[in-house]
Amino acid sequence: MPPIVTSAKHRGFGQSGFTLIEVITVVIVIGVIISFISLSAGQHADRIVEDEAERLQALMVLAREDAVLRPVDFALEISKSGYRFVVPGENPGGWLPREGDTVFRAREFPEVIRVSLEIDGELVSLDDSNQLAHILFLSTGEVQPAFVLQLKSAEDEALFSLYGDGVAKVVLVKGELDDA
Repeated sequence: MPPIVTSAKHRGFGQSGFTLIEVITVVIVIGVIISFISLSAGQHADRIVEDEAERLQALMVLAREDAVLRPVDFALEISKSGYRFVVPGENPGGWLPREGDTVFRAREFPEVIRVSLEIDGELVSLDDSNQLAHILFLSTGEVQPAFVLQLKSAEDEALFSLYGDGVAKVVLVKGELDDA
């Protein structure tokens, strides 16, 4: 049987470049990838704030239980850059880091998080390193004083509020707290 000969036009000889369909397909794929990347970047900061708020609430609940079970009083010391759990020092009003405890170790807030704190309805400045805010965990099971600790993303897109009623409850709320 004689070989079948096709023209050079059909075999692709002499043609170079891409077809319009191939170019459009590549542009669409690149567009989809870029949109996924931009969406996930915005959600990444929100997820970091949510994770930190959940971690802090879990640590506060655990701290309350630990204070009752040991029994020992201690506190959560909060600054704008991070937090740590402390125990009363030898000097009145002095606090010492809780040493040798991996659960209640000092932690830094991720850079995307901004923090604000109200204690008994008063906004507390977290900028002064000489005057750190303390939330007490007493051996009676109380968490004092009443507080609202807000964690926000730098772009104010994600907001989580930790609320302590001044007795024993520590609640995590997504968004602003209702004043009602």
